[in-house]
Amino acid sequence: MKDGLEIGKTETFMVTVTEDMFAQFEGEIIHPAYSTVSMVYHMELISRKLILPYLESNEEAMGAAV
Repeated sequence: MKDGLEIGKTETFMVTVTEDMFAQFEGEIIHPAYSTVSMVYHMELISRKLILPYLESNEEAMGAAV
C-alpha cells in the first residue's frame, strides 16, 4: 500500500435519490425512501474511490462489515 492514507480521510459524494433506489422487493416499492441496499452500494463506491489512489497495482480492497 502506498503512503498517505490516514484515519479521518474524507471524501464527498452527492447522489440524487431516484425511484429505482427506493426500498422495494420484487419490483414493489415498500417505502418511497432511500433503500439500505442503495445506501450500502454508495458507501462501498465512495470507500473504493477513497482507497484506490493508495493501492499498489497488485493490491485490492474489500469491506469487512456494514
